[in-house]
Amino acid sequence: MRGTGVHKKPTHIGYFLNRTHDTIHSEPSPSIDAKGVKSEDISRPVDNPIVGWRSLAVFAIVVLCLVAVFGGQYWQERHQRLRETWPAVKGIPTGTRVVKEPPTQRFPITMYVGQCSVEYFVQGKRYSVWAASGYLDPDPKFVSDRMGDCPASDYVVRYNPHNPSEAYGERQGGPP
Repeated sequence: MRGTGVHKKPTHIGYFLNRTHDTIHSEPSPSIDAKGVKSEDISRPVDNPIVGWRSLAVFAIVVLCLVAVFGGQYWQERHQRLRETWPAVKGIPTGTRVVKEPPTQRFPITMYVGQCSVEYFVQGKRYSVWAASGYLDPDPKFVSDRMGDCPASDYVVRYNPHNPSEAYGERQGGPP
């Protein structure tokens, strides 16, 4: 086909296996380094699809963990900011209790928290919420001795305008 202007491509399999994007790849000839080791004796990494999937899976898990940590903080802060815009009403303490708070990684001591039941009214309907009294101690007797009556008499309750039973109470004034 010489002289006809038509170029016939080779059809043998080796040509296609070593060809990528019109570039022919050839294997380098083995060489001997200063220690007398042939380059062909050095093991080469093998393309293993399992290794690729493992790397992808590890990367995906790391990304999901980062999203969970930072996304959780974002949603918690966003919810807190939203709660601060809820309407507020005056709350009246009506009862007390002492709650055991188990140790955590950040605070490895069991604590006992004094809480007051705070009653509040929204559109004529009565609701109640447990709110902090200001007492917190590792000794339950110390807290319970001080929780006969609620040590605070002035509470402000913020409630969800779409669901008034979802609320939180804040003690007003100084320490108990």
